[in-house]
Amino acid sequence: MNPTYEQLNLRLQQHFGIDAACADQKSATQQYRNHLSTLHAFLASVGKTLDGRVGTELGSGFDAAVRAYTAQLSVSPRTRRDRRSHLRLILRVYQEAMQTSRPASSPTSLSLALRAEISKTGMAPKALSRQVGVSPSALQRWLRGALPNRRGIPTLRRLEARLGLQRDHLVAMLPKEGGGTDDVAVPPIEYRERARHLRQTALTISVSELSARYLEEWWSLYEYKTCAMPSLERHPRGVWRCIPVAHHRPAGEFSVRGGMVSPTADIAFERLRSFFGVLSRLPHRDGGLPTECERTQTLAWCAHPLALSAYLDYLTRRSAGLRHNGHRTFCTFVAALLRPKTGFLWQQPDYRLRLPVALQPVDAEGWQRMCERSERLLTDYKRTSTDLSRDPKAPIANLLAQEQPLKPLLDAIERIEQAAAAAPPGGLTEARLRRDALLISMLLSNPLRVRAFITMTWKSDGTGVLRGSSTAGWRIHLQPTHLKNGASKGGKDYSVRLAKWIQPRLEAYLEEYRGTLLQGRESPYLFVSSGGPGMWGGMQRHLAKMSARYIPGSPGFGPHAYRHLVATNWLQQHPNDYLTVAELLNDKLETVLANYAHLKRDMSFSRYEEHVQDLLKTPGSGR
Repeated sequence: MNPTYEQLNLRLQQHFGIDAACADQKSATQQYRNHLSTLHAFLASVGKTLDGRVGTELGSGFDAAVRAYTAQLSVSPRTRRDRRSHLRLILRVYQEAMQTSRPASSPTSLSLALRAEISKTGMAPKALSRQVGVSPSALQRWLRGALPNRRGIPTLRRLEARLGLQRDHLVAMLPKEGGGTDDVAVPPIEYRERARHLRQTALTISVSELSARYLEEWWSLYEYKTCAMPSLERHPRGVWRCIPVAHHRPAGEFSVRGGMVSPTADIAFERLRSFFGVLSRLPHRDGGLPTECERTQTLAWCAHPLALSAYLDYLTRRSAGLRHNGHRTFCTFVAALLRPKTGFLWQQPDYRLRLPVALQPVDAEGWQRMCERSERLLTDYKRTSTDLSRDPKAPIANLLAQEQPLKPLLDAIERIEQAAAAAPPGGLTEARLRRDALLISMLLSNPLRVRAFITMTWKSDGTGVLRGSSTAGWRIHLQPTHLKNGASKGGKDYSVRLAKWIQPRLEAYLEEYRGTLLQGRESPYLFVSSGGPGMWGGMQRHLAKMSARYIPGSPGFGPHAYRHLVATNWLQQHPNDYLTVAELLNDKLETVLANYAHLKRDMSFSRYEEHVQDLLKTPGSGR
C-alpha cells in the first residue's frame, strides 16, 4: 500500500537531516521549508493534502501533474524552475523510500547466471534488453532474483541465443515444482474444446445481414412484450422485464429503448440470429430447409414445424445428441409466441403470408392450427431437454476436492497482492492487481451474480451502490433492478455489510488505485479498467484469466463459480443449512435446494458410513 504524504514528509525531513520532533532546531533549514511549501501547493493542485496517499501524481502521471501545476503559477521563470526542481527531488525521495520498503528478492540460480553471462558481454542490461526485445524493468527484476512465469520462456530463449548459451540453459533454472501456478498440470475441459470448435463453425447470421422488414417485426414484438398496454392480448407472465441501462451489463442495441434494457430481449434476439442463420445457410442435405424454399427473414418461421424441427435437430447434432438447456430456452421463448389466445404470432394470421407460398396455410384458422401444432411440438421437445451439455463443476473440480475449497482463492489473493507489491509503484500494473485482489475478495465476501459487480457504483457523496466510510463501515445497497430475481422478491432491496477483512483493501483502492486506472477521467463505477471509464464489460473474461494464473492447477473459471464454491464450502461445514446459503447467494430457497441436494445425499451416506464403521468396531460385530 502506498504511503501517505505525511509519511513522505518524514522521509523528506530525514533527507535534509531534520528531527521531526524539533522543527525549530538549527538543522531545520530554509531549503526544507521551501520544498514543503511546494509540496503543499502541488497537492492542492491535485486535490490532496498531507493526509492523502501518494498516487499516480508521483507515478505514471507525474509529468502531466507537474505541467498542470506549473502552468497555473503566476511566478517568474526562475521560480517556476525551482518548483519543478523541488518536485523532482520529492519524487526521488519517494522512489527511494518505496525501493527500500519492498522486500528484496533473494538471489536465485537464474539471477546469478544472468549476472555472470551479462557481465561477460560488457553491455549494460538496458542496452541488452533493447536488443533482445524484453522490458528493461523485467530484466532488472530477474537480475534481482525475481522469476519469470511460463509466458516469459520465449524471452529467456532469446536471451540464451544473444548470450551464446545452449537452448534451455536459462529455462532449466526455473523451478519445476512448487515454483508457481504454471508448474501444475491443468486437465483439459472437454466442453471448452468442443465449444471453441462450435463457435468457429456456427451459422449465426450477423446483425448487418438482418433485413429491415425483420427488424420491424422484432421491434413490434419488443413493443408487445414490454409496453404497459399492448394492442394484442398478452399472458400475465408474458412480459419482458425492463431495467435501467446503468443496472445491466453492456447489451446489444436491439434490447435497449429509452434508457431501459430488457435482459430477456437480449437473449431472445441472439437466439433468433442463430435460428435465421441455420434456416438460411444449412444445406438441405444436412437437415436444412428444402432447396426450393425461399428463405426470407421473418418471425413467421417460428410457427412452422418444418423450420422448428430443422433448427432443433441441428442443435442436437451439434451437441453430440444431447438435448440441453439451450433447447429449453429456445422452446420456451417460441412456444409463448404460439400460445392460443395470447401468443404474439397466434393472434396475427397475416404473418402466414410472409412464408414461401408453398408453405403458407390457406386461411387464419389454418395458421392458428399450425401455431397450436408447433406449440405442442415445442412443449414435448422442452420436456425431453434434460441433458447437460457441460459440467459446471469441471473447472473447479480440483478445488471442490479439497477439504477447504476456499483456501486456494485466499492464497490467490495473497499472490496477487505480492505481484502488486513487486510492480512499479504508482503505475497501472500495480493498480490493476490491487483492483483484482479487491474484486476476488468481494466475490468471496458477497457472492452476488457478476452483473451486480459490473454495474456497482461508488460516489463520493454516498449515493452509489457501495456506501460507507472507514469509521462507519461499508455496505452494498442494491435495488431490485440490480438483481436477476429482483422482481420475484417482492421489490425488496439488498443491503448487506461488507466484511471487515476487506475494508483496508477497499479503502486503499478507492483512495488511490481506482484513480490511477481512471487516469484523470470520471466514472460512477466501482470497478474500472484502464481501457476507459465506462462499464467494465470484460470482467468475466478477466476473472477467468486471473484464476488460471494464480490458482495452481486451475483451468480458469468465471465469477459464477465463486458462488458455487461459497455454497459448497458452507454446506460442507454446516450440513443442511440451506437457508444461510440462500441468503449468501441472494437466491430462492427452492433454487438452492434444487442445486445442492446432491450434497445432502452425499453427507447422509457419509454419516451412515461412519455409523457402520462404529458398529464394526464394537465387540461381537462379526469381524
